Amino acid sequence: MARYVIPGAYAISRQTFDELDDLIRSMKQGTREFSTVMNTAARLLAHTTQGFAMRYYRGTQYPGGAPGTIPVRRITGRSGRGWRVRRVSMGAWEVFNEERGAWMVEHGIVAGGGGVRRPILRMSGVATLRFIQRTRFAERIAQETFGSLRDNKGRFRSFAARMQGTTLLAAPMTNYVPRASARPRVPSGQRWAARAGLLRTRRG
Repeated sequence: MARYVIPGAYAISRQTFDELDDLIRSMKQGTREFSTVMNTAARLLAHTTQGFAMRYYRGTQYPGGAPGTIPVRRITGRSGRGWRVRRVSMGAWEVFNEERGAWMVEHGIVAGGGGVRRPILRMSGVATLRFIQRTRFAERIAQETFGSLRDNKGRFRSFAARMQGTTLLAAPMTNYVPRASARPRVPSGQRWAARAGLLRTRRG
């Protein structure tokens, strides 16, 4: 259905992630083909995040609209078109925007002060997770991250029981890195967050 398609140049739907999960299920872990498919999954998540970020910049054309709102009102449109995706490493992709205007929006910097922070990148990452939450691919991520919903006897496991033995909550958060040459070191327990594009917006 049309409303399930991410805005922008990439026609990514929930069916895309269901089909991707079918492909992952049919492959053997540890092979080069499996790694390639997982890298494709990471890239799709990053492009999904990019699509949401671009949508959040499709506000009213300046001078119309109110400042400090979402969607962000457009002046030249460069900040909205500045969202890019690139590969950090195998299985990890980042979403970034090198336009100075995007950095100012993210941190609420306006002439004269009094600006409002609009964390577009974080909002886009959350929107991506919500977008895929009703797909089989999301169920796979949840199971690999938190463990199975049921035990060996078919009984539902509590959240506390599923979290035992995992370091996900204890892992440090990814730091904001303002320099173009630096790359954030992402804990293995939060690799899924990096794949979702929850990394950073760099100053241009």
